[in-house]
Amino acid sequence: MNLKIETYENGVLISSVDNRDINVVRQQVNDAINAYRDFLFENKPIYYHGVAFDIDEKSRNNITAMSTAVAAGVPLPPNFVWRTYTNSEFPMDAKTLLDFAGLAMAYVNAVYVFSWIKKNEITQLNTLEDLDAYDVTTGWPNRNLTPDIPVVE
Repeated sequence: MNLKIETYENGVLISSVDNRDINVVRQQVNDAINAYRDFLFENKPIYYHGVAFDIDEKSRNNITAMSTAVAAGVPLPPNFVWRTYTNSEFPMDAKTLLDFAGLAMAYVNAVYVFSWIKKNEITQLNTLEDLDAYDVTTGWPNRNLTPDIPVVE
């Protein structure tokens, strides 16, 4: 059995029995790190020149495809725009698109690398209490790709 049972009386903890397997709990924290990483990609925008943009899997695929084509010499259509997180249009020329793509992919890589750092941290935790207290939501990379430019929300 993998349980933690706490008994309270009038809101005060009076007993606690914890027979959880530390490796099971460590895997649960690892899974929570993965879930938070995926949450950042799917639900939190990145900011480029102060404007919010999607960074979900479909957006990453689109960014990669367009930047690869431009880097290979394929010209952008006249008046090319990229759709923002709020579905407005953000004009881009080839240089801007490549800059945006490079920064976006650097952000994606930074998020993955940080998730690996967090996973390594939990391998160093040796008590259930420490694993329970581990905050998977802190310290993630800045979503503002151009931090010198304020975010407009």
